[in-house]
Amino acid sequence: MSHPSVDHLDIFFAQYPAFSYRQNSSSTQEFYRMCDFFDWDRDDPERGEAHDSFKTALVLQFNSLYGTEVDDLQSWRGLSLALEIFPLPEDLKKAKKVNPERGLWGNDKLEQN
Repeated sequence: MSHPSVDHLDIFFAQYPAFSYRQNSSSTQEFYRMCDFFDWDRDDPERGEAHDSFKTALVLQFNSLYGTEVDDLQSWRGLSLALEIFPLPEDLKKAKKVNPERGLWGNDKLEQN
């Protein structure tokens, strides 16, 4: 798995210096903890803006870690490794195969999480 030189989630949370972001916690849990910290209701416009920025940061972070090329076998293998899906896909056809009943690549791993 690659390590991005820029951590988009760190950048997002740095926009809220009054909030003490815990990097080792789930970023989604930290977002909701931040909403509680700032006492934002679901319909609060400030929360909505923060949520949109958070979603963008998640996408950028994912792309930094796993790439954006759907035809890159190494990206698929890195994602498989991160999700602990074994055996790693041997080719793109297997990498792109999704079986809704058994998870990605015919593996039950995602059902267990």
